[in-house]
Amino acid sequence: MLSLNDLVGKMIVMCPKKPFRDANTILYAVKLHAVESGGIWVEHPVLSEIVAQAVHKTVKELPNDPVFFFPYSEIEHLVAYSTRLDPEAFGL
Repeated sequence: MLSLNDLVGKMIVMCPKKPFRDANTILYAVKLHAVESGGIWVEHPVLSEIVAQAVHKTVKELPNDPVFFFPYSEIEHLVAYSTRLDPEAFGL
């Protein structure tokens, strides 16, 4: 069975209910950092740029790459493309 915890440290595709910046972009390849009961922690360059601009710095001037919490209620869907599913696990 596939679990979000198995994908920590990997890239996944996330469709948040609200786009990060560009209303035409609805899918984002994000790095999954952690999974909690209420949501997930992810990293994405656009979000890092938004934080850097807010504190009047460049992304390279930030001490670390920021990670962002998305509650499950704000996520439309996730796609795990970095994992191969075993057809036998589904009886195929």
